[in-house]
Amino acid sequence: MARLLKYVLIAAVTIVGLGVLASVLIALFFDPNDYKDDIQQAVLESTGRNLSIDGDLSFSVFPWLALEIGQTTLENAEGFGDEPFMSFEKARASVQLSSIFTGDLNIGTAELDSMTLNLEVDESGRSNWDDFASDAADTDEIDDFEDLPEDVQEEIEAEVRADVGQVSIAKISVTNANFSFDDRQAGSKSELTNLNFVTGKIASESPFDINAEFDFATAPDGVSGRFSTSGTYFYSANDAR
Repeated sequence: MARLLKYVLIAAVTIVGLGVLASVLIALFFDPNDYKDDIQQAVLESTGRNLSIDGDLSFSVFPWLALEIGQTTLENAEGFGDEPFMSFEKARASVQLSSIFTGDLNIGTAELDSMTLNLEVDESGRSNWDDFASDAADTDEIDDFEDLPEDVQEEIEAEVRADVGQVSIAKISVTNANFSFDDRQAGSKSELTNLNFVTGKIASESPFDINAEFDFATAPDGVSGRFSTSGTYFYSANDAR
């Protein structure tokens, strides 16, 4: 038994050492900012829209697989003006590397700072997200799955949940977000501004806290105000479909 524990300890130290070494090597020889042009070109080819990453990209591996993106802007659809479709100052997400190999996913704090999202519908009823929706509708996999009998769908979903294992999120934090919905066909506009949203740790079968606050305004009826809420919620993976 002592010899087994010795080998386990050696293996654990070796894995940690390799992880630290990999992180150091990546920091020394890999700069994700060198791939900005490739990322922007890939987005242009897949969406037809220009993505501008003006902030820095940072990437780390051990002990958390983490990616942070600085100031980023995605242009609007053609025919919808010069205002960007979406922009943010910073986005960050991380996953505990060791959890990936256990079948569970331990996600760290997911952060989104100063995001602006402008949704528009023109006089003909065309929206500035129609191109995204049409791309999703073109996938045969979705149609094929929905055509399956309900009991088969439930069996597949159960197998997927079993394969994925438990998923937990340390915290979701959205700060200073702004949303607008301009429906020129209906002659109405709604705005949600100064949104701050934060949760506690989210895990299946466990309660978690949510705190949110934002300002809102609608036109032409002129309704406006400020809304805030806080509470404790319960999530069960068995109820998610």
